[in-house]
Amino acid sequence: MPNSIDCDSHDFVEIACLFNYLVELMLISGQTVTGSAKTIRIENKQEFLILINDDKSNSLIRVLLSEISLLTVLTKNAHFRTVRF
Repeated sequence: MPNSIDCDSHDFVEIACLFNYLVELMLISGQTVTGSAKTIRIENKQEFLILINDDKSNSLIRVLLSEISLLTVLTKNAHFRTVRF
């Protein structure tokens, strides 16, 4: 599948979704995005991480997995803290 990440990194993203962890993503562009990890969706042969915005809007944020350079879990007592992609 084009624009995908390695299996080990993918597993961490799935764990974040399973436990709805609050995460901060550092994108390749340098931009940061924060939200609760909900699910991974495949659209047009690309994988996206779906987050719920952590502000009061509860809006969905869609981030292309191949654009993530660092995932940091902000939830206390999580199974892991950071993953570098």
